[in-house]
This record gives sequence, structure tokens and C-alpha cells, in this order.
Amino acid sequence: MPISARPPEADDRAVSGHWKGDLLAGAWNSHIITLVERTSRFTILIAIASTETAVVVAALTREILRLPDHLARSLTWDRGGDLAHHRQFTIATNVQV
Repeated sequence: MPISARPPEADDRAVSGHWKGDLLAGAWNSHIITLVERTSRFTILIAIASTETAVVVAALTREILRLPDHLARSLTWDRGGDLAHHRQFTIATNVQV
């Protein structure tokens, strides 16, 4: 789904609960997921052992389920293979990707 399909309230940052996520690769095969809430800029960093989609989805699911429902509305992620199983994430969290 293209970024243009993101909910309008996520684009104008009027409503909290819309997140931008990315995966960063570091030295010595280290990886960190970044989640930035678009209204407040609150940031969550999640260290993960690999970039396999199952690992990424499990870590994202665990963190999003810790949030109150009104802070878990949508997630914008690039089209990388690290979130290839985004439908599993949506089913587990009710957060659209």
C-alpha cells in the first residue's frame, strides 16, 4: 500500500497514535527498530537479534500491545522485507500498516 494511503490524520499529525517505523543496522550485526509517534515525536527503540521478519513482527507486536489503544492506530513502514509479514502484525495488534 503506498504512503498516500496513510490515514489523513497521520499526515497532518493532528491525532496521536500514528507511528513511523524503521529498522537500523549497526556494527557487528546489531539491529534496532525505531518507532516514532508522529504527533509527540515520542520514540521507542527496540534491540533485536536479526532482521528476519518473524523477529521484527514479534518485537513490534510486543511493544505496540504495551500501548493504550488510543496510541496504537497505524504504522508507516518502508517496503523492506523485514516487515514482509505485516498482516500478522495487524491481526495481532489491530494496527494498520
